[in-house]
Amino acid sequence: MIIGIPSEIKDGENRVAMSPDNVLAFSSLGIKVLLQTEAGVAAGYSDQSYVDAGASLMLDRGELFAAADIIVQVQGLDVLSSMATLAGYKSVIIGASSSPRIFPLLMTAAGTLQPARVLIMGVGVAGLQACATAKRLGAVVEAYDVRPAAREQIISVGAKPIELDLDTGESEGAGGYAKEQGEDFLRRQRELMTEVVSEQDLIITTAAIPGAKSPILVTSEMVAAMKPGSVIVDLAAERGGNCELTQQGKTIVA
Repeated sequence: MIIGIPSEIKDGENRVAMSPDNVLAFSSLGIKVLLQTEAGVAAGYSDQSYVDAGASLMLDRGELFAAADIIVQVQGLDVLSSMATLAGYKSVIIGASSSPRIFPLLMTAAGTLQPARVLIMGVGVAGLQACATAKRLGAVVEAYDVRPAAREQIISVGAKPIELDLDTGESEGAGGYAKEQGEDFLRRQRELMTEVVSEQDLIITTAAIPGAKSPILVTSEMVAAMKPGSVIVDLAAERGGNCELTQQGKTIVA
């Protein structure tokens, strides 16, 4: 068996599907690993570190694809799912660092600090991890997902599910992903969420539709209604973002 590791071609993607330690584990089992030259450089791994682990280097991407039995990339499903777990965790850390609010309830000589309020919009792999992380930091955590099946998952990680007066019976598609909804549904959803959004100190949005543009869940009007100092971390920025003001890779002050 031959495993191929090509370099990632998406702008801003610095990850690589396997580290040298991963390659060593496969090589020790007699599995051949092909690495596109400099595929791991952006992630901090030199070509030589892969060679030392037993990989063979290939300069031509097409030849690597032709020679390999299995291609492993970050934008593959299993690796992407693992990265989503890390993204959910990191989004809370970034949000907490950016927020002027302290997350847990604190009783001090100067008075009591109420816990921060955190809303997670979209509770797939990343969203559930974000819920759990924010809860561990002491925040009051609420979460919303269009899929009815997500309710029990939200509760299981210590968050409170937000329930809106919407018909969501046909909201879940193949593989457990949310289906793309019509504009009437999204408009009603935004209307009902406006008051909820205005109460939050941190919002993390993760809603993505496979193969489609990310749905707009937070409009500019909703942002304007939020408290000064509130933070939005948009994990769906890669496909346009869930917040109307999102620009991938940038911090926007509104």
